[in-house]
Order: sequence, then C-alpha cells, then structure tokens
Amino acid sequence: MTIVTMHKVTPGRYTYYTQAVAKDDYYSEKGEASGRWYGKGAQALGIEGRAIGYQDEAYQRVSHGFHPTNDEQLRRVDLKTRTYRATEKHEERTVHPVLAYDLTVSVPKSLSIYYATCKPDERREIEESLRAANQKVMDYTAEHLCQTRSGRGGKTTEKVAPVFATFTHTTSRALDPQLHTHIVLVNSGQKQDGTWGAIDGNQFFQKGKTKELQQTLASIHANELRHQLEERLKLQTVSAERGQTFHIGGVPIELQIEMSKRARLIEQTIKEEFHDHGLEPKPKDKQRIVIETREKKRDITLSERFDYWQSIAKEFNFNPDQIPRKSSPEVKAHHWHQLVDRVSAELHRSDAAITEGRILHESFRNSQGRFATDHLYEFARVYQENFTKTIEREGKTQRVLNSQGIQSVRDYWMTQAKHTRPDLSSLDERERTMLGKAIDVTKRLRANYQAYVTDRRRRQLEKLKRQAPLLYIMGKIDLKTYKALTRKPPKTKVAIEMLYATHQISAAQRRYYLVILQQEDQKKAMAKKVERLQRAEALYKAGEIDRSTLEDIRNGNFSAKENSRTDRQIADNVTFLDGYLNRDKPTDTERKRSTTREIIDMCFAKGEGTTSQSKQPKGSPSRSPGQQHKNRERNIDIDL
Repeated sequence: MTIVTMHKVTPGRYTYYTQAVAKDDYYSEKGEASGRWYGKGAQALGIEGRAIGYQDEAYQRVSHGFHPTNDEQLRRVDLKTRTYRATEKHEERTVHPVLAYDLTVSVPKSLSIYYATCKPDERREIEESLRAANQKVMDYTAEHLCQTRSGRGGKTTEKVAPVFATFTHTTSRALDPQLHTHIVLVNSGQKQDGTWGAIDGNQFFQKGKTKELQQTLASIHANELRHQLEERLKLQTVSAERGQTFHIGGVPIELQIEMSKRARLIEQTIKEEFHDHGLEPKPKDKQRIVIETREKKRDITLSERFDYWQSIAKEFNFNPDQIPRKSSPEVKAHHWHQLVDRVSAELHRSDAAITEGRILHESFRNSQGRFATDHLYEFARVYQENFTKTIEREGKTQRVLNSQGIQSVRDYWMTQAKHTRPDLSSLDERERTMLGKAIDVTKRLRANYQAYVTDRRRRQLEKLKRQAPLLYIMGKIDLKTYKALTRKPPKTKVAIEMLYATHQISAAQRRYYLVILQQEDQKKAMAKKVERLQRAEALYKAGEIDRSTLEDIRNGNFSAKENSRTDRQIADNVTFLDGYLNRDKPTDTERKRSTTREIIDMCFAKGEGTTSQSKQPKGSPSRSPGQQHKNRERNIDIDL
C-alpha cells in the first residue's frame, strides 16, 4: 500500500541518504541512485535539478545552514543536544537539533515486484511516474506546511520557499523489492525578504492531526501515481477495500507475501510482544520495533538484485508481460457526480470533524486514479463551497454537510443498493478460487478484530467499575454514573420487576435484563440436558439400560415412558447420580435454614435472650414460670 511516514533528521542521521548512493554507475556499483534537488528554495540557491552524489558536500552544507557553493551562512543552526528536567506536566526529555524532515513514501508491493521484473524501458516509465507523484507531494507540502515563525512567542507566521532533496531506493533491508522515496525537507526556507529561517515542525507533528496529514499525503501520491501508470503503461490498477490503496492486477498474492519478509518480521515481533499478551502497541512501540529489527543493508549491486528477484518470480510462474492492460476511459460528467456522492458518503460515515484536509483526502482516495491531481484540487475547493456549511456548536465553529451534501449521500446509497452483487462471470476457476480465499480471510480477520474489540471493551468496563469509587470521590463522574457502574445486575425475574416498579431501571434496561436472564436459563437447561445424556451413556456402558432407551433419551422422549419399569429404574439411577454428585452441596432449603439459624444465634447470643436451657451457667437461679412460658413461645416462633 502507499504509505507516508514522517521523521526528524538529526545530526547523526543526515548522512545516511548520501552514503547509500552508489559512487559511480548505480546499476553496476553497490548502492542506490543519486538524489535530486527540488523546490523554490533550491532554485534560489541555483541547485534545483542537480544530482546529489555519494557524500555530497553541497548537501552537507545546506543541511547545516550554509550556501551550497560558498561560505555564506543562510541561518544559524544550533547543533547542541539539550536535556530538560522533569516537571509536574512533563517527564525528563532530551531534545536533539533537527536538520531536516524525512517524508518517506512507499509504493504498493505489487508495483515494486513489477518494477523488479519488467523490461528496462518500462522501468524508466515507472520511475518517471514515481517522480511525478513525488512532485505532487512536495507541491502540497510547500503550499500548506512550509512556514516559519517569528516575533514574540512565535505568533507571526510566514510562508517560505522550501528546499527538497529526494532519494529513491529500490530495496528493503531484507533484500526484497521495495520501491520507496525519501523526500527530505531541509530545515531552512527562504522568506519573502530574502532571508532564511527554520521550518515550523509543529505543522508535521501537531497532536491529533499527524494521522490526517499522513493520509492526505498518501492519497495525493497514490492518485497521481495510479493516474501516471494508467496513462504511460496502460497498467490495470485495482482498488483495495474502501479505496485505501491500490495494487497492480495480475501479480500473485503468494509472490507478494514471499517478497515481504521485512513486514512479516515486524508483524511477528509485535504479535509476540503485545498481541499474545492482550495488549495493543502504541506508535512509539511500533517505531521502536522497526528500529530494533532493522538489519544492516548488504552490499549487492542492482543488477544482481534484479537477477535474484526475477529468479524468484519464475518460481511462482509470474511473467510481467502477461499483466493485463487497459486504456484509460474518458472522464465524463457523470464520473464527477459519482465522485461527489462517494466523498459525501465517506464524510457522513465518520464522526470526525469535516476539515479541508479530510475533504481533500477523500477526494483523492475515491478518485481511484481517474482524475488528474490539479483537477482534484479544484474539485475539493468547489465541493467545500457548495456541499458543506459552517455551524456553531458548543461554542465552536464546525463544518457539516448541507442539504445538497445529504442528498448526495442518499443518491450514493440508492446506487449501491442496485449493485450489491458483483459480476464474476469474467473470472476463470483459479481466479474465483483465489477470490473465495481472499473473502474467507477477510471475514475471519473481521471476526477476530470484532472479538478483540468486544474483549477490550469488556476489560475497559471492568477497570472502570473497579475505579468507580475513586472517580466519584475525585469528581470525575456524577452520582448517577457511579450507581450505574456499581449496581449489580439482578439475578431473578422478581428482582428485575421490583427494580422496574420502583423506577430504578428503565424499560430498555428491564428488557435487557430479561433477555440476559432468559439466555442464562437456556444455558442452564442445555447444560442439564447434556449432563443427563452423559449419565445415560454411562448407564448404557454399565449395562443398566438398552440401546433403544438411550436413543429415546437422546431424542428427548424420556418423559413419554415414565410408567415403564425401565424408565423408573433410569429415573432412580439419575436421582441417585444427582444426589451423589451434589452430596457436598447444600440445598436451597438447607441453605436458608442455616442462614436463618446463624442470624437467630447472633441476635440472641448475648444477655437475656438465650434460648437454650443447657447454656445457663451452673448455680444460677431458675427462671420463673412466666419467663419459661415466654421462652417456650419464643422457641415455637423460631421453629416456625
């Protein structure tokens, strides 16, 4: 899938990109292709479009705030690492200087495999398509994210001309084909007055908006890359579930799994450390595992890598020349109407706030490579003006769908209702089998995830119940919530009706408790039936009953022959077994009598209420007839 990750480039990491570049011809030498300079800032420095070679001096100078060709200092770069002490709000933290920001864009695995096995001229077309998609990501970053702060408290913001350095790599650390590009944004931008300043990194790592930004950049890159591949190579790109990504049609899924050893290692490590213990990893934990499982890149030439990948593809009978092709359809008016309906449905489906970034993300994601990037920018602007509106809610301004947007949601679901069954007539037997397996795997994954979510909610509720007294004392929850968390569910129908009659539970809660009680009764009846059947089978093995009687018991016909001698014998044996297995368990009547007796002993153990004549101390005066008469009356009441 198309993935965008964002990292800060510190002084200990900035040389990684130039050291990975091949010293001479990257096809015959060990290493990757040379990097390139992009951006209006690079144009102002006179280096736009130039290549970045092995341990390039200009790259090092620009990263440290100097001009690439002379000793002019563009801005002062502080290279000191600072450690801040722990406070009440923050833990102890170490802050490293930031030289650049790395936006890593990874293409789908199927495209990486096709790139590794196709012809050289097609490989060049893929590189041009990837370069065009990277350019769209850099354009969006320069327009919306590159700004610097100045003034007191950094309240004054100003857009700057950025400097980008791109490095395209073809291989993962496990020697699998993994086409990805490091878009390095240098932490220096040119202001309108010609001076240079640092990039405001909060635009990339703002709390609550980082994931939305990653999704927007990934959707822009995927749409442009898909559009370029269909225009240049006529490749058939297939949308994945809900359009999150795409893949190249015709690349076997088994080959994709075989060439994803690095991803499998990370998933296995996360499973062993977290999922097997019922835990969910945080983003920091995933990043730590990615770093800990990272192997050192091996020195193998690109030609040797291509030969190795093509040999694996032959083992899976994959031929890139047999990839299905298609011609790009002409974009018509009804395609735009369909895009409006899909975007409205996705915005209406989620509870998240409708922002400009979300509209842009859904527009690119649902485009499926059919529309050009520049056209989609205009589409997102027009959609925001005509299909959304702003309202005041809880003192905040929010954007929601207007009447036209709601109508487009209805149109979308009406269209989906007419096309619920896909056409599988064009698939052969092998493709149908693979599709069936994929559907089964998807259903199983969804069921497992639903079970995981249910268990997680149950554990969260149990934790909340344990913390309810403390939360109530601290004022975190009100009295109504505290009672709802600490109230024990009723166990009998009488208790449920009593709670409902005294207005302690609502009608909906009453129905819920009755359903739960009915389910428990059914479980008990089923357990009793199974236990009786097991006992009957034990009697059959012991020779106490014959085969026909056992079959009658299995079929539930036990009560129909109660008058027969054999059934009376079975009933006696079952009763004996019941009494034998439950010999240590007191009955309800015995339990009630025992509880009542304990209460009575507690009430009359002290002083003058003693009911037993034998507990009277020796030598004490005998009771009067009137007192003995009262005790006899009390004993009668107690026995009753």
